[in-house]
This record gives sequence, structure tokens and C-alpha cells, in this order.
Amino acid sequence: MEFDVIGPEFDVLATAAPACNPCASAANAPAKKIAVLTSMRNEGLAVLEWVAYYRSLRVDTISVYTNDNTDGSDRLLDVLARHGVIQLARSTSAPGVSPQLKAFRHAFNHSEALWQHDWVPMLDADQFVGPLLGGDFIDDFPYYLGEIERRFGASALCLNWKWFSGDLSFSRSAGTTLERFAHSVNNDHVKTLFRLRHTADIA
Repeated sequence: MEFDVIGPEFDVLATAAPACNPCASAANAPAKKIAVLTSMRNEGLAVLEWVAYYRSLRVDTISVYTNDNTDGSDRLLDVLARHGVIQLARSTSAPGVSPQLKAFRHAFNHSEALWQHDWVPMLDADQFVGPLLGGDFIDDFPYYLGEIERRFGASALCLNWKWFSGDLSFSRSAGTTLERFAHSVNNDHVKTLFRLRHTADIA
């Protein structure tokens, strides 16, 4: 199966945004609510759980950029893409180039598929967003964002991080990530979900 290959000719995106965004200028009204955008490298142990989590929250699209995987996870990602579970692009970068900035700016400026969506969070493969309204967990991301729009008219959401520590084990214990990492502390960082058409630059 053929996937987009994002080569060194796009390395400049890691340091500077293009002067104009052809996707933004050509974009129609969004047909879908939310795409989760991620850059993965050697995340083979976490891929299935992470993808399944966001699929269970009814996100419309999971867009994955890879960066020179060496753990064999390309084969797993290929299968997921072949069956329409994720959208996949492969990136390779020169030393010193930020693969995340390059991937995210490429998606923002060159992915017509991403511009079919209204909202986008940029997440790592160890980040699990818990949508809450009034203290209640909402297991439907499109519904959650619709309520945010209706109640607050927001163009972006800043969600507080919680850091989860392990069980102090020196070997991998059984269970999923959410089962193994049960204890957390608050952190001052935020993760932003934003409306794509209200955004000047993605990085």
C-alpha cells in the first residue's frame, strides 16, 4: 500500500512556517468534527491501546506521522492504515531537525485530509485526553466539542496535564497503560485542542 512519504525537502517546516497555506485557502467547510494528529517513533508497545482509546471516543480520524521507526512498528501501522483504522504518512528528517514540528506543519499546510475536520489536538502516543463536562467523563469527542461550542463559543481548549507515575517496577508489568499507571499529580502544562480554521500556525 502506498503512503505519503515526507522527505528532507520538507525539513524547513521544522524551523519556519510557509508564507501561505494552500490547504487553508482552498478549504471548504469541515465535513468531520475531529482529527487526532500525532508523530510516532518506536511506539510499538503503545500503538494498539492508544489508537483503540481514541477510536472508543469516536474521533473521526487518527492521523499518524512516523519518524524512522526501528522497533518494527511500521508493520503494525501499515496494517492499521490498510484497514482504514488510521491515516499514515512516513517522514524522514536530517539530523537536528525536529520531526514533530516538521510533521505537524506538514499536516497543517499540505494535508487536505486534515482540513476536512473542524477540531484538531496534537497528541503524543502516551497522552490520553479525558473529556470532562461538569465533572462527568464524556465518551463521545464530537458530542463533547459540540457542547463546548454551544456553551462557550470557544475556538480552543487548554486541558491541564496530569503526570502518571509507574509502579516502581524494573520490568514491564501486565495490563494496559491505563491499568498500570494509576497514580498521578497535577502539572502546570496544558494540551491544546483547537479549531483548525481559526489557527494561523500549527506549531
